[in-house]
Formats: sequence, structure tokens, C-alpha cells
Amino acid sequence: MPTVFEQLERYAPAERPAAVVHALRQLARRAGHDLIVMSRLAHEAHKNGYWSKVSRPDGEPYLSEEEFFVEVLQVWSWRTAFRRIQIGRAIEELSEGSRDEVAGRLAAVGVAKASALAPLLEKKPDALEMWIRRAETIPLEDLQEAVSDALAAKPRGTGSGEPRRNSRSCMN
Repeated sequence: MPTVFEQLERYAPAERPAAVVHALRQLARRAGHDLIVMSRLAHEAHKNGYWSKVSRPDGEPYLSEEEFFVEVLQVWSWRTAFRRIQIGRAIEELSEGSRDEVAGRLAAVGVAKASALAPLLEKKPDALEMWIRRAETIPLEDLQEAVSDALAAKPRGTGSGEPRRNSRSCMN
């Protein structure tokens, strides 16, 4: 099977920009699907405490769940790992017959939009269909603002001066 680069070599210079953009869109869709699968498995790993049942590749134990997820999911922060867990939990709380369809639709809108929807999907699962349809039609920034409004949440970085509750305390 030819690689993406080998396939792109077949295009004339004038056709290459459109071909590259098409390839990027296809790869983003594939990555979105993989990230939703990763989210579902991250929820399972969180729910079952797998971080304390496995070791690092060097045989040393993980010292915390945060350390485990940041390393295993290869994300920059615990917040990002937590969003993946939220997406997985929201999907797993659905009826078994609708999980795969919803997972596919979340993958199609992309992991950034799915991450923006994550807190809302957990708190208002009855509105899932409406929010996914909305995510399909509006830009990420507008979606994030709409989700914040629906949850009466302040945008990040505009805190009230009150100490924030640590996200790990909200996970159970």
C-alpha cells in the first residue's frame, strides 16, 4: 500500500494543494476516531484504577493517576487527560445500543469539539443530540462559548478570585 506521500507525488503541482488539504482532512478524521477510542479506554482505566495495577515500561510504579494518564495518553496536562476521561465516561453512560453511533459522531466533529462538549455531555446527557448537531455546524470558539453559557461557567482565566476546586476531586 502506498504511503500518503507516495500518493501525493502523483499530483501535478497545480493539483497538489487540494490533494494535501484532502489528505489532512482524512487524517484528522482518522485521528478523531482514534482519540474517541482512546477516551473510552481512558475512562475504563480511570474507573478501574489501572494506573495502580501496571508499571512503567522500566518496571517502576506510577506514583499517581495524573502521572499515569499524562504519560500513557501522551498529553501535556492532567486537564487534557481529564477531558479524555470525561468523553469516555459520557459515551459509556449511554445505552449500549447508542454508544458506537455517538462515538462516531463525536469523532466526526473532531476531538477539539468533543473535548469542548465533554463537561456538558456528562451534566446534561438528555441534550446530547442537540449539542452534537450544534457542534457539527458552528466553529469551535462559538461552541466553547455556548457550552460555557449552558453550564453557567466562566471562561478559563477569568476566575472570581476564589480558589478553584481541583479537577481531580470532581472525578468520582
